[in-house]
Amino acid sequence: MVATRPGNWELPPLSIPWWNTETDTLEFARLPEETIAVSGTPTFENGTTGPLETQLDSAIDTSERVSRYWLGTAALGWLLAIVFAGLWLRLRRRLHSVRQKPGKEKIDAGKALVQLRLACSSNDPEAARLAVLHWFIDRRGTSRCPSLSEVCKQVALPLADELKRLDEALYKQKPEAWTGDRLFGLVKEEHSRSEKTKGEAASLSLYPLG
Repeated sequence: MVATRPGNWELPPLSIPWWNTETDTLEFARLPEETIAVSGTPTFENGTTGPLETQLDSAIDTSERVSRYWLGTAALGWLLAIVFAGLWLRLRRRLHSVRQKPGKEKIDAGKALVQLRLACSSNDPEAARLAVLHWFIDRRGTSRCPSLSEVCKQVALPLADELKRLDEALYKQKPEAWTGDRLFGLVKEEHSRSEKTKGEAASLSLYPLG
């Protein structure tokens, strides 16, 4: 950047975004505003001071090129920050999904409810998700590990809404505080309805109509 006339010049502050992978947040590298005092006739790279109009035109052209350079650098910095943020969030989801898959150990619905009660009482969303999946796998008699969205499609609406809230608490970049007292009550109600339905079906099979 070359001054075109004497005086005090203020360089605006510069802020470049970058993604902090340790804290999982978007941060900014900043240069403070600075004032530069210019006195006398400006001397350019070729060591001359005239003619003035030619030198001023050259200085203005150089200043414009520098301005375009900094604008391009700032735009590129924002673009890279957005790309890195998206990639990090996607990687975080994958790692979280792998970490949250139920193990091969068979856990019945009763034990899963006990685990869910403990997870909900301690407001632990990851443990609550595992317990819900174990409970659902046992109740449906399936060996395939479902996702919370699949569970939502096969339970009552209030429980489905609460499971969506649990899913948001797990995957939001800045999750809000999650409490599990309502989730445990709704799963117990769903479990009781399932038990009642199974009991009625068993009675009908023992005493068929007609």
